[in-house]
Amino acid sequence: VRKVRQGNCYCVFIFNKTLSKIFVKAFGFTPGNKAASTGFPDWMKTLAPEKIAICLRGAFDGDGCVQFSQGGGKRGSTRRIRLYGISTRYLEDVRFLLNRLGIDSAVFKDPRANRTWYVQISTKKNIGLFQSRVGFNQQHRQELLESVVKSYRNRTLLEFEEAVIAILEREGPMHLTEMAKRLHRTPTTVSDQVDKLSGQKMR
Repeated sequence: VRKVRQGNCYCVFIFNKTLSKIFVKAFGFTPGNKAASTGFPDWMKTLAPEKIAICLRGAFDGDGCVQFSQGGGKRGSTRRIRLYGISTRYLEDVRFLLNRLGIDSAVFKDPRANRTWYVQISTKKNIGLFQSRVGFNQQHRQELLESVVKSYRNRTLLEFEEAVIAILEREGPMHLTEMAKRLHRTPTTVSDQVDKLSGQKMR
């Protein structure tokens, strides 16, 4: 066995024939080219949630990515997590395990001229759940994931600011309770949001 450090993670290479046979039996691998037909073994699908999270973290560390851009215009912003592969069975198994953790995802064919498919996680809710329940060991991807989750919070605050400005421009200065009524929020929530905006402006 040879262990090689890659960033803040380790990659283990096994050259022992007996150990290889054990891994083949445990994970249900078939000899030869397994890339197009591999999947998760049935026993892994029945693990406790915390162990499923470990399995998924390993999968996304190996073949996953975080795609994040804050563009404008027709394309808008991109916030999503993907895991690529050529085995649809494997990707459907990943989707099944994500669902066991309460994370919705979907499998798509890569539009490029290749054999690749991918699992995609999108929406604020599901990306946030992935961060809290799975995440990455790979440092760069984890930091990018945290940036995506933070950007949703910033976007929500920006939308609040734009709504307040529009009301003030239309109706003029008003008491916080009146503003809360127009925003359909409680005065406490509006006050907290205003404090957050003030804190951002001061930094």
